[in-house]
Amino acid sequence: MSQATISAALSARLNTLAGYQVQWENSPFTPPSGVYLAESFLPAATLAVGISNASSDEYGGIYQVSVMAPKGATKGPPRVAADAVLALFPRGLQLTRSGITVTILRASMGPALMDGDRYAVPLSIEYRAFA
Repeated sequence: MSQATISAALSARLNTLAGYQVQWENSPFTPPSGVYLAESFLPAATLAVGISNASSDEYGGIYQVSVMAPKGATKGPPRVAADAVLALFPRGLQLTRSGITVTILRASMGPALMDGDRYAVPLSIEYRAFA
């Protein structure tokens, strides 16, 4: 349940960004001709915080958001979108949902790559939560 709650909290935050369609993970989507975002939730192994069976669990991982743009166009619009997403997830941001607080550890941009007919700028948003 915690991973679903964490994913929902991160998706809800991304959904506040106006001006871009989002390809939500495992949902039907028809890509627009311009820039859009694609999310992926990449959880890491759950860790026990203590040695007791009743201790809290630490959940961590990466919320991957890829900025997708038409191949062969300028790199400006996807970089502007990437900056907007990164600004939405500043280090230290806390998102609370259903009693779980998700803390953003860092958000960074990776090198652009070609993905079929799209130019993709991957963004990695590292998070941690305890339950």
